[in-house]
Amino acid sequence: MPVQYTSITDEHLAVRKAAGIFDISHMGEVLVSGAGAEVFLNRVLTNDIRKINSGQGQYTLMCNERGGVIDDLYAYRLGEFDYLLIINASRIADDVAWLQSQAAKFSGELKLTDASHHYAAVAVIVLFLLGIDAHYHLEHEVVGVNGDGLRIVAGGVAGEPGDLKGLVPGESHCGG
Repeated sequence: MPVQYTSITDEHLAVRKAAGIFDISHMGEVLVSGAGAEVFLNRVLTNDIRKINSGQGQYTLMCNERGGVIDDLYAYRLGEFDYLLIINASRIADDVAWLQSQAAKFSGELKLTDASHHYAAVAVIVLFLLGIDAHYHLEHEVVGVNGDGLRIVAGGVAGEPGDLKGLVPGESHCGG
């Protein structure tokens, strides 16, 4: 498939007025789990992870010790002690290395897993179907597909209602 069919403006307007689907398998996925995951994420992210319930997510920043931004990302709470971070493709290695260095200093129960090569993902933007809702929350749902879980998450690249992603477990041959 070509990177672009016509102009960027034409494609932007087509997605805003109708729909668009994008392969985002190059994005990174980091699983953070354990009884200390919430405390750890509140140390490395700018938003309060305690404010999201299981099944919800938030846009946030990951900062260094001086407050400089390392990356912007989405954090989803999958369960009581389980989180999924969606990180930018160009930052996977650096983000994971930084998270691991911070985890090494952390005394709580914590497991970090770079799952970037274990998911394929697509973003489907369907603004015209959902409309704009000022009370929209980032949420996710797991649905079964041939015994495997397909995780549907809302919010992301466009960062507004109608931006849905499907993450499918299995080896991804995309990404860094």
